[in-house]
Amino acid sequence: MIKLDFGPTQKMITEELIEDMINWVPRRFRLCDFDKPLKPPKELGDRQKDWNLIFPFQETFVPSFQEMCSSVKHIPFSPTSTGTAFYSFLKNVSDSDI
Repeated sequence: MIKLDFGPTQKMITEELIEDMINWVPRRFRLCDFDKPLKPPKELGDRQKDWNLIFPFQETFVPSFQEMCSSVKHIPFSPTSTGTAFYSFLKNVSDSDI
């Protein structure tokens, strides 16, 4: 049996997606300006035990993370309440793993 690996998948960039991006405020993000993309559990409250990862661009950062960090257990990425970012929680990851 031959198994082909086509690498990560990327969400289709559609006209609707481009129109939505044009209307974002602010229009552009740099990952370093995006309210700490990786937050330790203690920043999210005493009950939180998992690291939180949040990306402003699902189409590029999420597939890149999934490809480069495939061994990191995490919940599926979900949109934030504003829909301008996508987050996940890294499961059973220690500070030294980070």
